[in-house]
Amino acid sequence: MLYGRRLYFKKFDGSFIFDTGENDIESIASIDEDLMTQSALMIYNMDDLIIVELEVGQYNEEFSRATSLKYDLQTNNVIFDFIPMSDILEYHKAVKKSEIALFAKQELELGFDVETFEDGVVHHYTYDGISQKRFEKMFSVQSSPLAQTLVKWSTNKGALLDHTAEQFMTVCGVAFKYEYTIEYKQIYIDSLISNAKSIEELNVISWDMEIS
Repeated sequence: MLYGRRLYFKKFDGSFIFDTGENDIESIASIDEDLMTQSALMIYNMDDLIIVELEVGQYNEEFSRATSLKYDLQTNNVIFDFIPMSDILEYHKAVKKSEIALFAKQELELGFDVETFEDGVVHHYTYDGISQKRFEKMFSVQSSPLAQTLVKWSTNKGALLDHTAEQFMTVCGVAFKYEYTIEYKQIYIDSLISNAKSIEELNVISWDMEIS
């Protein structure tokens, strides 16, 4: 039996993710099966998606000529683009890089944990934009002749915590390594985006992917 296409789009902006194509098979895969077996969909939850079921032959002419498609969130219609594929690909690369930059910023600002003190308690340090500048400034002070023997610094415990000079430099080391790890991950993923040859390749790139 011939089954029509099933199209998947991102709910937040209507961008296209995956097309099952028309299938001449005994029974069509369920949506849950698509999410588990199609690599382009595995990173998404049902709540992240807009799913459009097409009749056999529906939009065949548009599919034969279009270079891309998306879901119009205002009209709730599938929209086809017929501009050069190279322009479409570069646009989606720019969008993907913006998404990755946002994820990197959010993860960096979550902060990091350190367990270096005598009480054995794990302390969490925020690392938003202001905290990053404070760490850099105090690190410079502690690396100079003006270094303090005791540094007071706030943690998730809600009060200023006394750090010896050595303890604080250890925390700074963890902070800078944490920042470097996230920056490296962003650069690596950006390189994957830049080298992607198709929209399909872009769709499997995400912040949560494993990197070498």
